[in-house]
Amino acid sequence: MNAGTTTKQLVDRGRGIILSLMAELEYLNEHAALLMELVDANFTGEKDAATRAKLLKALDHEVRTKSSNQLATALAKLTDAAPGKKEQAEEDSKTAAAGTEWDDLENTPASVN
Repeated sequence: MNAGTTTKQLVDRGRGIILSLMAELEYLNEHAALLMELVDANFTGEKDAATRAKLLKALDHEVRTKSSNQLATALAKLTDAAPGKKEQAEEDSKTAAAGTEWDDLENTPASVN
């Protein structure tokens, strides 16, 4: 990352990273049982106990759920940080009533009290 990196570029890169992590998590979710079987079959000795424990923890449902929640939170924060969001919301509010009965309220006389 260099000093000339824009906020939009950072947000885009962050979204790319999150999408990659989501794809990995999706793969883990789809293949968790098979991956656990592979860990059990290939990491059996005392020498492999620490590695086996770490791999099984990574495949644990609670860990995968927490990862999913963290990714969703990160994506929401990136979306909120997106450049131009405030300006887009203002523009959307100006055009939200277009084509409805509320479209021409600016030209309606104020009600008399």
